[in-house]
Amino acid sequence: MGASNDLDGKHGGALEHAMHGIPMFERAGQLDLTGFNGKFRDYCLDLHLFASLSDARATIDSWRTHYNQVGPHRSLGRKPPAVFAEEAA
Repeated sequence: MGASNDLDGKHGGALEHAMHGIPMFERAGQLDLTGFNGKFRDYCLDLHLFASLSDARATIDSWRTHYNQVGPHRSLGRKPPAVFAEEAA
């Protein structure tokens, strides 16, 4: 059996290949991170040329903070996650 079958057995989910050959697990109750990964690649990694590891960490941290606190998310009714969480509490 191949590696994908081994992964299926260990994690209890179906290993599938999404666009661009990126493996994706589909399991009940598991978050689908493919949307986040695509946005991270498109709006952070593809737009920046990092000069050093510390530059990469700072840039990624800034992007992550904006993504989680400022940027609206379609799945949350076009609200930023911080606002949605505050309203839900």
